[in-house]
Amino acid sequence: MKITDTDVGNDNINYINNNTSKIIINEHNNDKNGPKIIDLKSKTLMRQLRRGFNKYLIRNSTHEHYNDTSAFTKLFRRNFNKYTPHDLRKCISSQAIHEGDPVKIKILERNQGHILMNKYNIGDINFKTKKACLEFTRTKIKNLGCCTIDKENVDFDFSIIF
Repeated sequence: MKITDTDVGNDNINYINNNTSKIIINEHNNDKNGPKIIDLKSKTLMRQLRRGFNKYLIRNSTHEHYNDTSAFTKLFRRNFNKYTPHDLRKCISSQAIHEGDPVKIKILERNQGHILMNKYNIGDINFKTKKACLEFTRTKIKNLGCCTIDKENVDFDFSIIF
């Protein structure tokens, strides 16, 4: 990721614009809706990044950017007690979910390219895993047995979904 002070000429790379305090991710494996833009709110971080102006944020031993994620992941693990960038991403996501800030969660979902919470829904009932949804459905169907469900039945709302 290059540190620069302009958006001009950077359409095909990922970069940090020091003037706008934003990370612009043009190349991403979940790139469905165009570039991802992440606001950097720390003035201290922006001052530190200024020192690497026109260089890459993370460089290999020859001061060039990493050509693949495997080499970067190895470097990250070496420097952060065997944790990976994926571990860091999960921590950031978990913190946002714990705080319950819907705006923060939506921003992370957009940047990560997937939903963080309640992937499986049946009506207004939300499940975090497919297995939990399946177990709930199997239990409901087993408990219903062979019967007629009318509007007075407590499971009526559940049954009209099928």
